[in-house]
Amino acid sequence: MAFAITMLPTIAGHRWVTVEGPVDASTAADVRGLLRTAIDRPARRLTIDLRDAQVIDEAGRTVLDEAVASAERAGMQVDTIAPAAALTAS
Repeated sequence: MAFAITMLPTIAGHRWVTVEGPVDASTAADVRGLLRTAIDRPARRLTIDLRDAQVIDEAGRTVLDEAVASAERAGMQVDTIAPAAALTAS
């Protein structure tokens, strides 16, 4: 299964990050790194789009939970778009 993570340019204070493929121990560092970059750059709102992602294990779930908490501490409104199945670690 292919993996990709993309951060779009901020528009009107809104940053959008899209993740495709597995989010697990093998991809967690990449996800963490790009989400840190997204959080560190000025924006009021962050959307994490997981519609085409599968959170496979606890490492994947943890990196996403940590990113949401970090963004909220930075004062960002955070939205996560995902089907319920994408967020269920096996």
